[in-house]
Parts: sequence; C-alpha cells; structure tokens
Amino acid sequence: MKKTLAAVGLFLYMACLAVPTVYYLSACFNLFKKNNLLMCLLDRNIETQDFVHYYILGQMAASPDAHSVYNAAVQCTWFHKLVLENKGLVTNQEFWTLFSPMVFPFCLPMAYMSLDQAYIAFVVLCAISLTVFFPLAVNALGKRSLFCNVAIIFCAIGNIQGVMSISKGQPAFLLLALESLFFYGWVKKIDWLTGMSIGILFFKPHYALFFLTPVIVARRWKAFLACSGTAGLIAILGGLLIGFDNVINFPSIITHNDIGSCHGMVSLRFFASQVLGDLQALHLSLGIMLAGLSINLLMWWNGLKKGLDQTWLICCTVLLCLLTSPHTFHYDLVMLCLLVVSIVPAKIQYQKLAKISYAIYRALLIAYPAISWLFPLVFASKNKISSPYDPIQSVISISLSLILLALALICLFDKEAKPISE
Repeated sequence: MKKTLAAVGLFLYMACLAVPTVYYLSACFNLFKKNNLLMCLLDRNIETQDFVHYYILGQMAASPDAHSVYNAAVQCTWFHKLVLENKGLVTNQEFWTLFSPMVFPFCLPMAYMSLDQAYIAFVVLCAISLTVFFPLAVNALGKRSLFCNVAIIFCAIGNIQGVMSISKGQPAFLLLALESLFFYGWVKKIDWLTGMSIGILFFKPHYALFFLTPVIVARRWKAFLACSGTAGLIAILGGLLIGFDNVINFPSIITHNDIGSCHGMVSLRFFASQVLGDLQALHLSLGIMLAGLSINLLMWWNGLKKGLDQTWLICCTVLLCLLTSPHTFHYDLVMLCLLVVSIVPAKIQYQKLAKISYAIYRALLIAYPAISWLFPLVFASKNKISSPYDPIQSVISISLSLILLALALICLFDKEAKPISE
C-alpha cells in the first residue's frame, strides 16, 4: 500500500513539474521557430544565448583566424558577420568571450553547420547523454525500476536550471553525463572509464580538479594515467587548432581578462563580488577554490582511511566543487542531479543526528526541482517571473547547497555504534 501511495504521489509531483517545464520549453521552441531564441533584437541591442559564443568560436577554429580566437577585435568581426547572416542587421556591438583551449575540439563540428543545425545537434546530444549515461550512475548500486529511472530523468529536466541550460545552449547535461560516468567507473572499479571522464571534464578545469582529487588520494594510478592521456590529447588537439601559444598562455589570459559576470553566480565567488571588483573577486575565488580542493583532499584521505561510504564522499565532492569553484552559474546546478545516488537506494543511518539529517537532506533533494520553480514566482515583480540571475536567488541557491553539504557531511561521518564490551 505504501509503495502504491508513493508511486501515486511521485506521479502527481511529476505532473506538477510538467506544467512549468512544458510551458518554458514550448516558449523556447516557438522562439526558435521564429529565429528569436539564440539571437534577438532587444532595445536596439543584439541579445544572444550562450550557445552563440560556442558557435562563433567553433567557426573561428576552422578558419584562418584560428590563432586569433582570443582577440576581441577578431571575435567582433565574426559576431557582426553572424548577426548579418541570421538577422539581416548591421551592428557595431562589441562581442568578447573566453573559453578553455580544450573546448575548441568540441566546437569544431559546428563550423560545418548553420547556427540552427548546430543547436539542434546540441540538444539531441544532451538528450542522449542524459538518457544513456545518467541512468548508469542511478543504477550503479542496484537496478532501479523503469518508473524510478523515468521519474529521476524527468526531474533532472523539470527544473529551472535544466530548462535554462537547454534554452541557453549550456553543456550542463554533458557535465552531468561525465559525472555519471565518473561515478559508475568509480563504483565498478573501471579505472579507464573513471579517468577518461575526468580527462574530458577538463574542458571545465575548475570542476575536473575536484574529481581528480579522489583518484590521487585512492592511488588509482590507472585512472590517473587515463585522465592524463585523455586531457593531454584534447589539449594537443586544441593546440593544433588555435596554436600552442594560446594553450600555454591561457592561464594568464583568463586571470587578467576574465569577463564572467557575477550575476547568476551560485558559488562563493558571488559574495566576493559584492565587495570587490570582478577581477579582484576572481583572484580571491581562486584562493577559495584552493581551499575547497584542500578540504576535498583531506575529506577523501580521512574517509578512505576510516572506510567511510564513498557514495557520500562523491556527493560531498560535487557540492564542494559547485560551492568553491570560481565559475559556477545557475545552470551548472544540473550537476546536483548526481546526488540522487545517495537517496536511491536509501542509505542506512545509525546515529539519531544522522537520521534526522538524512531525512531533511532527502526531502530537500526531492523538493529541489519544485523549489527551483517556486523562487522565481515568489520573487516575481511587475507581473513578470523573477530572473534566476537576481541576486536574491543566488543567495538562496548558495544557501541550499551549503545546507545540503552540511547534512551530507553529517551522514558521511555517521557510524554504527560499537557494542560495549563486558
């Protein structure tokens, strides 16, 4: 009876999530058909989704301007050309973006597609990644029912971060797929898969370093070699495309020219940006990331030494990664979907504090998709849905992540009490 009621409740919950999800995606589809999703004219300015940035750099990587991908003037020329082709408008609007050299091999195929074709291919790739690789992590600790798998996948999409990732053309679902492969490889002790997933993840090095930490602490050297080989190969391909001088000088370029707006940040860098300039906040956030990596290293070293549950260790790593990274935006919270492995199947807790913490943790995770839609509506103004980039929502998201981390740490260090010897 309880299982039936739970299934009915979950079905009703999914139905409620479906309303805003379908509405949002339908609106995006209509804008796409009208050629106004990826690029539109707003207040005499060309507003672009993030996917356009990837597309332009992919076009540049296959052109004679490949070695000038970090030149602002050259980027503007390509942007103006794209605006003219897609909107029939002449603009002098500035354009400037920065991506890791390891991104370019993945962007290169876009050079042989139109903007719309590239976006469709991207959405299909995200769908395949979500439905093929995410279930590997969900079922790594025991096979789940088809209904359970469908519900989890739907909840991964049916939240504001999920649909925003799709509409903006951000690779958040691809990051989730790589996380899932890492978890599956780690649990099943498939070192080449573990290492390869981290190596590919190095196109976002501020995330990859957190997942490399347990490999080093656990001395899984085969996984380390697979990671090094994969990351090295992608870096070489990037160098062949845009020039090895750009690969070598990229750390200097990013630390002196970072343009990542702190609006929409959901890492601790957001708070640094409230009292410092963007570039100063970036430099401070690099120190915060080093602190996060140090905590992650100590957590894994202590956890492996004491034989703690490695599922909890990985979940804490995900939360530390998102909180202390210098470049975490709202759509990156899709990565939190991996935390489902700590509640499906349910974990056994022994101490009273851990039992209470786990109950709250589990309830928060289940409610998270609904919460993500609730806040934009609660903080709406002038009959408009509040933007996820509003500062109040960054504070709320960071707070939720901190709470989840605290609860996860309590569950991590929970142990069955030893019987008192006579």
